[in-house]
Amino acid sequence: MNQRQEPQWLGNDGAPAVDEPVNRYLPPKSDTGRGAAVAGRGGKLMPYQRAGRVLRMLAIFYAVLIVGAALAIALPATPRTSDDIFVLVVLALAAGLTVLMFMAGSAVLRHEKWGRNVGIAYGVLSLTGVPIGTLLGAYLLWRLIWGWNVAGTANRWEP
Repeated sequence: MNQRQEPQWLGNDGAPAVDEPVNRYLPPKSDTGRGAAVAGRGGKLMPYQRAGRVLRMLAIFYAVLIVGAALAIALPATPRTSDDIFVLVVLALAAGLTVLMFMAGSAVLRHEKWGRNVGIAYGVLSLTGVPIGTLLGAYLLWRLIWGWNVAGTANRWEP
């Protein structure tokens, strides 16, 4: 007499036994961002990950401002002047710095040292922007200097 077998929910390696077809169009799963660092803290972000998110949100905000300013220059209500070229060059430089800041925010989320250094430099520069820049700069410095070693993978005093 054949007995009914219970379904096997876990495979031999402890991973769920899934008989579903694999979707090749989904991005690969990785531990970057909120992965293993968050799992051990009950779903809370690490302090450096919060700083990385702030850097990326600021980069997106600056990108929107730069696109708006570029559109205001590209679609003028008055005739063009020679100053427009200078402003477009400055906007191009600002766009490059915005891309760098977004990349640094992503690197901070992955706990990369170069992202931390760029974030600290941005935090120091933003201290001059009273009052909001001072608050954001102090927050970034607090999270990137004193919150970096919370993960236990880097020594914050190492050059």
